[in-house]
Amino acid sequence: MVESNVIKNIRQKLTKAFNLIEYDIKYPKNNDIEIVKNALKEPYMLFIEQSSLNLNKFKYFNSITQNEYNEARMEFVNSFYQHFLEFIIEYVCVNWYPCFSQEEKKQLFENYFIPEKNVESYEYFIHRSFYVIVHHISLKEHNFIMENMTKFLEKFLKYNTVSNFLNIKKELDDSLWSQYIQLISFLPDKMVSIYKLETNNFFLENNYFKKIGLEISQAIILISSQKEFEKYKIQRLEMLISKLFRLGKTDAIAEPLYCDMKKRIKDSSYKNVISCLIRSLNMVELEKLFDFIIKQFQQTKDNAISLISILQNFINTWLDSYFMNNASKLQHQNITYGILICLSYLNQEDFSQTDIEIKFLKGVGKYLESTKYDIRTYGMVIAESFSEKLNRTERKLDFELTETDEIIFLRSLVKENLETYAQEHSELITNNLNDQIEEDDDDNNTIDNNNYKQDDFSEDENPDEIVSELDITYDNSSEEETDDDDDDLEPYYMEEEEEITSAEELKNKIKPPLYISDCINGLVAEEEPNKIEISINAAPDLIKSCGSNDIKEFGIRLCSVLLSISNNYELDNFEENRQESINNLLVKDPILIAPFICEQFYQKNYNLSQRFIMLNALSSASNTLSSFLDNSKEEKEDKDTIEIDNIIDRFSELNKDQNSEDESLKNDFSPIKIIAKRIEQHTHRFSRKSLIKKKIIKENKFLRYAKYFFFPLIGKFDCTNELFTLLNKSEQSLLLERLILTLGIITYCSMNSLDCRRMCRELWNFVGLIVFMKQNHNDVMLEIQYFLVIL
Repeated sequence: MVESNVIKNIRQKLTKAFNLIEYDIKYPKNNDIEIVKNALKEPYMLFIEQSSLNLNKFKYFNSITQNEYNEARMEFVNSFYQHFLEFIIEYVCVNWYPCFSQEEKKQLFENYFIPEKNVESYEYFIHRSFYVIVHHISLKEHNFIMENMTKFLEKFLKYNTVSNFLNIKKELDDSLWSQYIQLISFLPDKMVSIYKLETNNFFLENNYFKKIGLEISQAIILISSQKEFEKYKIQRLEMLISKLFRLGKTDAIAEPLYCDMKKRIKDSSYKNVISCLIRSLNMVELEKLFDFIIKQFQQTKDNAISLISILQNFINTWLDSYFMNNASKLQHQNITYGILICLSYLNQEDFSQTDIEIKFLKGVGKYLESTKYDIRTYGMVIAESFSEKLNRTERKLDFELTETDEIIFLRSLVKENLETYAQEHSELITNNLNDQIEEDDDDNNTIDNNNYKQDDFSEDENPDEIVSELDITYDNSSEEETDDDDDDLEPYYMEEEEEITSAEELKNKIKPPLYISDCINGLVAEEEPNKIEISINAAPDLIKSCGSNDIKEFGIRLCSVLLSISNNYELDNFEENRQESINNLLVKDPILIAPFICEQFYQKNYNLSQRFIMLNALSSASNTLSSFLDNSKEEKEDKDTIEIDNIIDRFSELNKDQNSEDESLKNDFSPIKIIAKRIEQHTHRFSRKSLIKKKIIKENKFLRYAKYFFFPLIGKFDCTNELFTLLNKSEQSLLLERLILTLGIITYCSMNSLDCRRMCRELWNFVGLIVFMKQNHNDVMLEIQYFLVIL
């Protein structure tokens, strides 16, 4: 309370001081320019330059004490700086700026927008200054202001790079970084829309984004040069790179990055930063980056960095016996992808001066003889692909593998480059026209391809027509007439089985959505149940794996579709997948999704079950976010330390169970008993302390998001709301019970948060209102919920 009063007092003093400064600048006595100069000097000297801290010498800020200076400066940076910049643009730029000398222009005006880099809180100044400059250029209210601000902007961007903007350290200032990304990404478009053909070369798209690409590359080098680099900087760079990739600026951003990677990839710290950055990109952005790198490999003639040398490294690792026996499935999968992608960009002539063919023929047999199905399958696909590239005859190696989704994907990597494959899979279902063409081709395959033209003959006169067995049956039945009644009956053609088969084939042809937008399109396809089923089944995992940018772009739309969609076709696991998808959306981006769901809860266009889904999602997400962080790594370490003990315990239990079931099997020398006996003989147990898990304090992630769950949900409640007036008494009671329970769960999960006390007070008042309503409802369950909240 004391601290807030101090800040409030300082804010009042600053407000009074800046009001006086603005008045003297607007209405100087006798139009004296010296009054304007003094009014402009004081804020810069005191709060930005900090050249003079003797507060008694200042005319406007002498009411601030020395002890209040630090708080006053922070208040100036956060609350007064941006407004003061807007004020001096409006009242100083036109009226007084032309009257200043060159030195005074820089000292009294330009330095406010482009301060020296050694000033404290420099990164905060430039973020706010950048926004104000761009904003006033976009207004286009005064030509003189617009021209001067454009000159300042060019000078500002040459002086301040991406690294300078990246140095904001607080997590709460991510909004400033998001604002910077929007400004920096669309600045060329804004300048072209304002100046048309007279746009400065600096702001032309090619020149501008090449500069940004160089600055991003330099920022990565600076981060890697630090002893302990901050991960939040890499995350922010990833946000910027993702945005520019989506705008089609891949080449401008990736080119300097690729050049630095070639020079510095052996540097371990640089390699770690690049690795973290690449892992944070989503699938689409990785494809664009990889496609650019592949194009560079195709253009270069340097053998040290050619595709052949990369393929040789892949082959050497792939054929290594230790790798084959000890690598995980994921590692085998990744190296298989690498080999197949390299093969897709190489021709037969590229292998003429290498020993890849000899190495491959010597080592591929190990994979074909492997007892592990996945490894053997990967080896077969690679063998088929090598055979297709290296074989000089028409005969190709074919293991007749079952065409599962994985096999089709692996074969597509070597047949087509990534760009073509991405375009092919942008649609979940191939065009009906293409399907029709394939069916026509299948029908035409039954006719010999002779030089005769089919159109020259009628249906009865065509000498090359092949008649199917079905046609022969119909012809015989129509031509032959007998006295037997059975012969008069024409065979009826049953189409049910073919329809069922075609429906199943259609369902198998539909591929799961790869992107959130595809998933939304599948869910809204009301007349295609197969598409809806595949999309709703894939939605939970797709939401978990997608990037935060995708959720910000499509999250609201996807949540709205999931809430409103109904199970018209009675699909299996529909409700479970829908609920899990909404839960995952909430966990992925609570700040965006939670207020939206709370708002939808009070809308009229939802039924009772859909409102229960919303409340269940809020409860589950709050419980998930407030639980312990992922401790899979620690569990893995614990598992390694007690693995032998667990094996012995399991074998001992098996032995006890088998002995208790039948004592007559004492002489049974099964492999399990033999292995257990040998392990027990060679194991010395000193202590079982490693089996006891240590208690570890973990972070409650929900604390920072609790207010987005609680206050929008409780704040819009009104007993006279149409939501409750449209329901009957029993439905009202059920919904109120669930609402109270949900609010109680959210409050409990937010324990020890800054908003917890306020939430408890609001919930207590809310429950008091419900108790009053309970007298009209006469419902026991409401009373029970009331006591649950109290507890």
